[in-house]
Amino acid sequence: MLKQIYTNLGVVDCYIKDGGLGFNLVNKSMDFNVVIPEHIYKTLLEIRGKTDETGVEYPFAMVGNLGDINGEIYFCVSLVKTCYDGNVNNGHVKTSDDFNKWLSERINDYSFCILCHTHPKYEKTTFDKSIFDTVKKNNGSKLCLRNIGMNISNSDILQLIGLKLEQRNINNNIYFLQGISLPNGEFNILDIEFDDNNPTLCSVHNVYRIYEDKLIPVNNIWNSKGKKKVIN
Repeated sequence: MLKQIYTNLGVVDCYIKDGGLGFNLVNKSMDFNVVIPEHIYKTLLEIRGKTDETGVEYPFAMVGNLGDINGEIYFCVSLVKTCYDGNVNNGHVKTSDDFNKWLSERINDYSFCILCHTHPKYEKTTFDKSIFDTVKKNNGSKLCLRNIGMNISNSDILQLIGLKLEQRNINNNIYFLQGISLPNGEFNILDIEFDDNNPTLCSVHNVYRIYEDKLIPVNNIWNSKGKKKVIN
């Protein structure tokens, strides 16, 4: 299924097991909006700050329900759960039992879940970037790769595939998305569409935080800064 995603993006010849993709390669956007209340957005900034200090990748989750405003679909975040326990600077994210319990107890009460994690600055890690350097040298332009830590790893995509498959199998029609917080301040959200089991990696361009009754775009690689929407 991972190779099929590469195929649909036109880069299957660049696939390697431990590789990844650039966010700019994902040019299909979902036609809904994600809205994050200001107090939850501040939590996202706090998580980002901790990763910037420690170099540790932290998981967190946002849950909420769907709404309709003037005919547009909005995924409105209600709660956020952070997970700092058990994570170390090894380039992997680990969710604690407490985090998993919190999610399992609440998942049936909401219509969507954005499972998220942070990517650290390379300077704060002990990563061996030799594989990345080789991939970027050979296919960096075709894969739209930026610097290490600023891309979508294959493990990120596999996690999202797992979430979408779980979405099919559980009783509640919970809708899963994946959010990735980057060192440059971007918060990029990914989705996967399955058409006859043919997976297409997609993005969510329209992500907003609520500030003084306005929807302010949250910085991501796809949106244009400065646009504001007024909530009626």
